[in-house]
Amino acid sequence: MQNICSQVRPGLLRFFLAMVVVLHHSFPIRLGAWAVGMFFVLSGYWIARMWVEKYSLLPSPYGSFVTSRWWRLAPLFLTVQLLAVVLMYLGLPMGGREAISNLGWWVTQPLVIGSTQFSRLLPPSWSLDLEMQFYLIAPLMVIGLGALSGRARLGPVLGMFGWGILLMASGISLETPRLDLYAWLFGVGILASLSRWDPPANLQTGCAAVLILGVLVTMAIPASRELVWRSGNQINRLSPFWGHAFFIAIVSTGIPVALGSVFRKSGKIDRWLGDLSYPLYLFHWIPREWYYSQVDWTQSGWRNGILLLTNIGVAVLGAVILLHVVDRPAQRLKERFLNR
Repeated sequence: MQNICSQVRPGLLRFFLAMVVVLHHSFPIRLGAWAVGMFFVLSGYWIARMWVEKYSLLPSPYGSFVTSRWWRLAPLFLTVQLLAVVLMYLGLPMGGREAISNLGWWVTQPLVIGSTQFSRLLPPSWSLDLEMQFYLIAPLMVIGLGALSGRARLGPVLGMFGWGILLMASGISLETPRLDLYAWLFGVGILASLSRWDPPANLQTGCAAVLILGVLVTMAIPASRELVWRSGNQINRLSPFWGHAFFIAIVSTGIPVALGSVFRKSGKIDRWLGDLSYPLYLFHWIPREWYYSQVDWTQSGWRNGILLLTNIGVAVLGAVILLHVVDRPAQRLKERFLNR
C-alpha cells in the first residue's frame, strides 16, 4: 500500500478523481461527492501557493488573480455549455432543458459565479460556480490565515468546519453551490500550503487503507450500502444525516492522501492527465445523457455494458479534444495577455 501511495502523482490523482465523478454519474458507485471534496482541498492548496509565489508579487495582485482564475474556468465552461445547447437542439435528450428558456441563465453563464442559481443544464457545473466564489475571496483567506502563526491558524478553519456541519445538519444538499458549506475544505488546503505540511508516508498509507476499508465495509452492510452503491433509479432511503456524516468521514480520511501527492514530481504525461481532468469533469455529462437514453435494464448485460463503455470512451475522447482545441489554447492566450 505504501508503494502505491508513493506513486500517486498530482496529475494522476486529479484524473482519477474526475473518473470517480464519471462513474458516479454512470454507474451505481456513489463516491462523486468525495472526489469533489478532494478537488476543493487541492484547489485551496494550489491557490494559496500561487498567490504567495506569483500573484502577490504583481503590481495589481488581486485584479490579475481574479482575471486569471476566471480565464482558467470560463472558456471551457462556456464552450461545453454551448455545445450542450446545440446538441440538445439537434435531438440529444437532456435534462435541465428549462434552463435555456431562462434569460437569467444566459446572463450568468459568462460570469461562472452564480451560473447555477436559476437552473443547471449541466448538473456538475454547481462546483464551478462554487469554485469561482472561492476565487473571489481566496486572497483574503490566504492573507488572513498567513497573518496568524502556529496553531492559531487552526481556529478559523475549525470555525468554518463547525459552520459547515451546522449547514449539513439543517439538511442542505451537498450539491448546493454555497461557499460557506465547503469553506473548511478550501481552508484545509490553504492551511497545508502555508505550513508546507507534507503528510508522513505512514499517515498517507494508513489513511488510504482506512478509506478503502471503510468504503468496502459500508458497502458490505445492507443498512449502509446505499451510501456507496445505489442505482440511478433507486430511492435513497437513508436520511441526509448519514450521507453528510459519511461525506465528512471519507473526505477527512482522504485529505492526507491528496495533499501528499503535491510534493511528488510531475512529468509531462502526468501534467497532461491533470489538465485532462477539468474537461472530463465538465464534458462527461453530455455522453452520460445519451447513455441513459439508450440503456434498457430489461435487455442483456452485454448490451448495457457496451453502452457504458461507449459512454466512458466518448467522455474521455471528447475531453481530450476539448483540452487541445479549447482549454490549452485559451490558457496560452491568458498567459500572453497577463504578461503584457
